[in-house]
Amino acid sequence: MHRDRILVAQITISPTKPLTPTHLNYLLSIDVLCRATAAIADVTCVYDHLAFADGHQTVAFWEYLDRVWAGADFGNAEERWIGELYMCHHAEPTPAPAVRLRPYIERVRSERWMHPSALRVLEIWQSHYQTLNIAGPHTAGSMPPRLPDSVLIDQLVTRDLCIDGRPLAAQVYLDLTAQGIPLRTLVSPDGQANYLMCVLGQLIPIASEYDLTVLMYDRAMRDGYIMVERVLREFGARTVRVEVSRVPIDGVAVSSRHGGWEGYLLPEVRSAADGDDAAFQLASRLYLIAVFGRGSRSSFMFGELRRWVARAQRLLDAPAADSDPVDFLRGLAKGTGYVDPYRLTSRLLSKDRRVPVRTLIESVYCPSPASTSWASPQPDKTCSFQVDVGERGSGQSWALTRCVTSMTA
Repeated sequence: MHRDRILVAQITISPTKPLTPTHLNYLLSIDVLCRATAAIADVTCVYDHLAFADGHQTVAFWEYLDRVWAGADFGNAEERWIGELYMCHHAEPTPAPAVRLRPYIERVRSERWMHPSALRVLEIWQSHYQTLNIAGPHTAGSMPPRLPDSVLIDQLVTRDLCIDGRPLAAQVYLDLTAQGIPLRTLVSPDGQANYLMCVLGQLIPIASEYDLTVLMYDRAMRDGYIMVERVLREFGARTVRVEVSRVPIDGVAVSSRHGGWEGYLLPEVRSAADGDDAAFQLASRLYLIAVFGRGSRSSFMFGELRRWVARAQRLLDAPAADSDPVDFLRGLAKGTGYVDPYRLTSRLLSKDRRVPVRTLIESVYCPSPASTSWASPQPDKTCSFQVDVGERGSGQSWALTRCVTSMTA
């Protein structure tokens, strides 16, 4: 039976801050989508930190750290402290000029380098992935490198998708005005590229090789990802977009650069949740995806999480079943090509007896930790991360590329 090849491509969480409930919702939504879809298709999930490391948001923070906190030892730093420094960086009255950022951009591109603070954050996140039972990276495999900016711009120009101001030391624009979309700056006059250059440079070389590309992103980035989708279609890719909502804390859902996450980091969330690891892992998926998956005015609350942990435990204690989830998941994917995590979670929580609840829990929401592999990035070696998530009881091959990245310090 033919199995589609599906590329799941999401914006990465930059390793400049701690994981907040919003980030947990994003990571767990990716994990559920990939695991569920991999029961009916061959799924590749590319999550490449290095592809975005030369973006302004990241290198500007690194420049700040080296300028204001020169000589700081990040080897044993806590993610909270790094997150506080990230807030201080964004509180600076004026942004760093391009000339100060250029050496960082060049080093990322030529040496595949990441700042020690980022390597420390990624190391901490490995432990968090284990806490959440998310498929983590191990050293194996590779992905095509991102297109150089000049090559990407030339390819966009040949398809009349770009206004190239480089010969005049002017801006480079993404031009989708023929489709009713305003011009969008890709590169500033001083040569600073925005995140759309990173996304397009990463995906254009590979997206057309798949039957479907699923774009996952923060809802606040909708306008940019509409443009990404249109461009990829011009390059022959079939695409869909999946938005993930931010999780409000105390009634506010803002970027982590503004703070408000203090007291809500994963160690504190896990401590407040009670229950054993399996109940917490299932509850965190059910709570975040079901309540916040389509946006919510409710705020993340520890009391609610504990109630979901109790509910998760009841589901785990229910009698085991041998029903095969493949036909059920194929039905959910009909018309879209992938399994939407919110729709799946809503069905799981329904009283519909046709839903293979226990099998879905065991294969998608709370799989055995033995099915994942982990390795922390080492600061003095190059590593490419990829995960293949074994064979499932359904007899289907679960080929999941969880995180493909390379780094050298």
